[in-house]
Parts: sequence; structure tokens; C-alpha cells
Amino acid sequence: MFIYDKDTEGVQTLSIYKYKVVANVKDYSYIDYDKWLININYDDNKEYDTHHYLVIDTLHNDAFIHWVYESAIYLLLFIQLRQLYPKIKLHLQCHKEYKRMFYEHFGIDNMDVTLELKPNNVCIFPLPITALNKNTIYSDYIAQVDAFCSYIWSSVPTNVNKNISILLMPRQTRENYVGNDKSYNIEDLYSNLDKLPNTVVLNTDNIKNLQEQIEIVSSSKNIILHGGSAYFFNGMICKNVNLIVLDAVRHLGHIREYIKMRYMDYIVQTRNTINNISNTDNFRYDDIKEYIEA
Repeated sequence: MFIYDKDTEGVQTLSIYKYKVVANVKDYSYIDYDKWLININYDDNKEYDTHHYLVIDTLHNDAFIHWVYESAIYLLLFIQLRQLYPKIKLHLQCHKEYKRMFYEHFGIDNMDVTLELKPNNVCIFPLPITALNKNTIYSDYIAQVDAFCSYIWSSVPTNVNKNISILLMPRQTRENYVGNDKSYNIEDLYSNLDKLPNTVVLNTDNIKNLQEQIEIVSSSKNIILHGGSAYFFNGMICKNVNLIVLDAVRHLGHIREYIKMRYMDYIVQTRNTINNISNTDNFRYDDIKEYIEA
């Protein structure tokens, strides 16, 4: 058994990324929000080819925004590692549609992704500093988030036309984190916004590729969305957008409590206008109409 944290010796560096290379990994887990617990198989047969893996999934990898800002930020590391190990695979703990959309957006094929750890392997574990629940933030993490955001921003069409006046983004229902699954009544928003010109409803459950979502979001003047995951990711995509954030009390509480979320919020705030709407389960058009910009 091997425990690896940010102070473990023998860490290697590639560009802005730091990682530990561990041979003959049997299995692993992400513990205490800042450590990899790695079990070694000492009986591997060295006669077989070596299999290389980049391990990125942290404890809450089945929660969308955790995976984006804890794990997906290392997709750029995978691209760089392919130059060193052309047959390297991305090792995940479980498959999710949002994971697929992200790694495909970064040019990573399904054939390069696996849930299996073959014997006689070499696993690359990024520095365990990304967990949102761990209330620390390091310059390495900031640099990696900035690089990730820059890659996403590079996908926004040049001179994007803001041809969508109002974009309504209902809370998705597919693959929601079980411990944080909520429902809201926005029927009054639907019925009233439907009467306004150039209004689009984007149900992200129906999105098949990330580029489609990036282009719709970046083409909008006003976006109505829920706090939490929808805000942190779609708000990051936006530039010069008027964001109307539902369920704000809970959302702002997380920003105050967790330093990494404050940095994510800083990215959104510096690029957009934010209007936070009081916490409720039943949102009405009258609650938000004064915040819609012409």
C-alpha cells in the first residue's frame, strides 16, 4: 500500500502539471480529499508489455462540477503525456455522458479511455490538490484551471453573434449527483418567456457534444440558470453575458465556504454581470423580469 499526497517525494513535472509515476498498480482510491491510496501488485510479470494510464477521477467524480474542476482539468495533461507515451489510456472510475463529452471535446477518443487496469502497468497520478471540499488552493491548481478555461474559451467562435436574447437553462435531470438532486418549479418562467422574442430553452440533458452547448451559451445576451454546477461551468463559458442565477442563497453559501469555488466564481464574475435571485423552489417570471437586459 502506498499513500501519495502533495508532499510525497519523487514527483515529476511536465509543463504546469505535477504528478507521481507508480508501477504495478492493483487499485487506487482518493481519500481525505488530498491523498491517493494506491495498492501495488508485486507479482506482475515483466515479460508483458507495459500499459500506461493517466488516473484523474477523484472521490466525487460522479458529481458534474466536481469532475470538471477536479478531474477534467487534467485532460490537457493527457494530451501532453501522449507525446511521451503514444499508447497511454485515460483511466476512469465510471463512465458518464458528461465525461465523454469533455474528453471528446479535448480530442480524446473512446478507444483511449478505460475502466480497466491491466497488469504490468505504469500509472500517472496528478498531484492530489484539486478536491473542492478541501479548503485550500495552490498556485498549481490556479494555473491548471486557467489553462483549462483558456482551452474552453478557444472553442468559442470568433466574433460570436449574440443572437439569442434570453436563454433559459432548466436544471438537468440526467446523471445528477444523488446526494444533491433537487427539483424546481419553473413553469411560470416557461410560459412567460415563451412570449418574448429570441428566447431559447436549452435542456442540457439533450446535448450530445460540448461544442454545441458552448456555441449556444456564448451566443446569448441573458442567461437564466440555477446556481451550483450550471453557474460554475456555463458562467465560465460566458463573456459579456447577463446571468440571472436561481437558488442563490444556497449557491452563495458554497462560494463563501469553499475557496476553490470562490476562485471559480471570480472567473465568472470578471467576465459577466451577475444577478442572484432569492432561494425558492418555485420561480416566477415576476421574480426575474427586472433583471433581463434589452
